[in-house]
Amino acid sequence: MGTKKWMWRWRSSPLRRPSDVLESLVVLLAVLLVLLGTPTVAVMASRAAQDTVQEQRRDRHSATAVLVEDAPEQAPATGYSGADNDKVSVAVRWRDTQGSVRTGTAPSEPGRKAGTAVAIWLDDRGRLTKQPLGSVDGAVTVGMTGIAAALGWSVAVLSAAWGTRLGLDRRRARQWGREWAQIGPRWGQKQK
Repeated sequence: MGTKKWMWRWRSSPLRRPSDVLESLVVLLAVLLVLLGTPTVAVMASRAAQDTVQEQRRDRHSATAVLVEDAPEQAPATGYSGADNDKVSVAVRWRDTQGSVRTGTAPSEPGRKAGTAVAIWLDDRGRLTKQPLGSVDGAVTVGMTGIAAALGWSVAVLSAAWGTRLGLDRRRARQWGREWAQIGPRWGQKQK
């Protein structure tokens, strides 16, 4: 009995409309896209994020710079605590691989004096950049990217299916309204 109820859309019936068949195909397609597409999208997004994390690790390297000015005594209050949130931006100077002197701003602990050496991170072109993600942060980023992509895919597919079904329901309601306008006036008439 359960199978008959579940498969009602595909059984032949004089009351089955073409829109019912279309709706059943939309639902079937949505289920297949969610079941098969969601893991695929999650894996693809995770691999892309993993490639980005590995590229950062490959292209970024640490170097040593010297503070050009004294660092402020206190980091600005952000309401967050963490490695970078407790630091201040300070002007620094370093030598690139060709021996040229370069300057920029980099994070430093508060209260450091000019001339103090600080660790900086440079990209493959010698520009200042952030430290690449560590193994734990990289894994979290990769996982969250996959989850976000999977959720986005599922929401998009289910929204499209819901919108299509809503459109079909509105079309059927208009069709019923037209048919009732033809039949309704005759409903109350007595047969002779």
